Amino acid sequence: MTQQIRGLVLRTVDVGDYDCVLTLLTAQEGKISVFARGAKRPKSPFLAVSQLFCCADYTLYRTKSGYRLRDCTLVHSFFALRQDLQRLALATYLCEVALDVCLEDNDEHNMLQLTLNALWCLEQKTHPLEQIKGVFEFRCACIIGYAPRLDGCSTCKEPFGRDHMLLDLPGGTVLCDRCHDKLPLPQSPYEKQPGVLYRPISNSVVAALRYVATAPAAKQFSFQLQKQELSAFAQICEQYLLCHVEHDYHALTFYKRVSAVPEVADEVLHEEEKS
Repeated sequence: MTQQIRGLVLRTVDVGDYDCVLTLLTAQEGKISVFARGAKRPKSPFLAVSQLFCCADYTLYRTKSGYRLRDCTLVHSFFALRQDLQRLALATYLCEVALDVCLEDNDEHNMLQLTLNALWCLEQKTHPLEQIKGVFEFRCACIIGYAPRLDGCSTCKEPFGRDHMLLDLPGGTVLCDRCHDKLPLPQSPYEKQPGVLYRPISNSVVAALRYVATAPAAKQFSFQLQKQELSAFAQICEQYLLCHVEHDYHALTFYKRVSAVPEVADEVLHEEEKS
């Protein structure tokens, strides 16, 4: 039985000299594995659609052992991402997160849309990298069931408006400074207590988080923050996601190394192109 499905390549695994197994993210069936025979051959019609980040319409044949690739039509390759090591590293991290949190036989329309939008923003350079990364991380956390309560202080129920608030990362709630001061917590908000991990958060960052959590998919990246606030936003988003998935990502570590020395990253990329 054959079926047509649009998918995004999250991972490729070589099998022998010429074959590979693709992990695709699809809207209707979630994460699926597809065997692509001969996809690594230079003249294979499957070569272009068997690369990381490729979005294509795949015609699949289902056997007892799984899906096999029969035909394909490339939709978008995101090839430009491979020309900038920092953007390539970030795109790889986004796909690693999607690979981790998405499920098989599950409706993953929202995660597919989020990942494609983030890759497009990366390729088109529409927003700062910190903003693209943060939006993806926080929206992803919301999609997989960890949307925080951002409508007011979780204790006194007052709406936001104070200059100093704190976000409880595991609990997904926010405390105003007065309610936080009443708790038997250490002076430093960065110290961890059993089951509680607080981070200072400003009104503008809270507003950005609320926007990302509720905005239509096509507009979720479209907001502006001052440089200092954007850095705080990005840090909160990363910490929030990692707190709930409860592990780190290798691609994130690599992205941070590349971002720390962008000049060296450019040199490495140019050397790889020459070779």
